[in-house]
Amino acid sequence: MSLMYRYPKIYNFIVGRIHRESLEKRYLKISSEIGAHAKVLELGCGTALLVPYLEAGCSYEGWDLNKVFVKHCNQNGINVIDKNIFDIEYENSHYDVIVICDVLHHIMPDHERLISLAKEKATKVIISEPARNHRPAKIYRSIIHLLHRLFGDYDGINNIEKHFLWDYDQEKLMKFYKLMGSQKTHRIGSDIISIIELEGIR
Repeated sequence: MSLMYRYPKIYNFIVGRIHRESLEKRYLKISSEIGAHAKVLELGCGTALLVPYLEAGCSYEGWDLNKVFVKHCNQNGINVIDKNIFDIEYENSHYDVIVICDVLHHIMPDHERLISLAKEKATKVIISEPARNHRPAKIYRSIIHLLHRLFGDYDGINNIEKHFLWDYDQEKLMKFYKLMGSQKTHRIGSDIISIIELEGIR
């Protein structure tokens, strides 16, 4: 587990520095798609950065396996549970919205399965993922691997090699979202947000 995944404040700082002003724009867009008075589940919620942007009357539940993040959220009054995101398959509850933000590139090649499971449990699924401009050459992977393990996007739960499978540039990511049933997409910074509306489809 890298430094940023051991300390919530460091995680929040690094994520903020990476995304800069687009981070707020991303969560404002996601919040506007959720709307007010919605029952929201966020899978792989991290430090629950979405919560301050939610509109009035929303009920929020987050799932994450990072025990440090779960404790941090609970201490700040945020409803986050230490739970595997794939357990959504066995969840009896139905949600207005399920949010999956910056998770798919951690769980390759199981990303399609997670989306399919989420679609069975929600009226709307919102996904946000970065579009990668290029896949790192093998000669650089050992260096990138080490940097991620020490300081970067290594969560200590998923195999870091899965990151190198995420080779979705903007065009490929848009096609993937469409294949998953997306009706709308929004590009904010390097991220592309997908909106899958399921009401009336079942």
